[in-house]
Amino acid sequence: MTMPKDMRKVMVVEDAEDYAFILSRALNHSRRFQIVWHARDGQDAIAYLAGTGQFHDRELFPYPDAVLLDIKMPRKDGFEVLEWITEQEKKPKVVMLSVLEHHPTHQKAHQPGADEFKEKPYDDERLKEFVRWLDEWIGHFHPAT
Repeated sequence: MTMPKDMRKVMVVEDAEDYAFILSRALNHSRRFQIVWHARDGQDAIAYLAGTGQFHDRELFPYPDAVLLDIKMPRKDGFEVLEWITEQEKKPKVVMLSVLEHHPTHQKAHQPGADEFKEKPYDDERLKEFVRWLDEWIGHFHPAT
């Protein structure tokens, strides 16, 4: 899969299909993001990031610049995924997403290594704002060449 160098590679880790669709649509609409994988649980996310099994070919399954990580998911939750990521040599930037802005959860997300914590945007205006923020934020770490 060849993509333009200025595309931001993002993995969406979200078990709610309706929200994954809304978020993916907003990211795709911006034309700045390539969603490299939509993991439906933490175990699938770890397999992708580790490049194991079906994900071994990085040409077909490129490593993401950023991971949009839901907290509550089946099999492995977002905190378990985050713990795994912190133990790896290569780490994507991680944005933890939650339905509510809950300060104790926010603090817990930053302890194991989340780079950012955001309330999930749902309405069109907040989604557009989030996408603009994400593009700029990833650009600080992965400037377009």
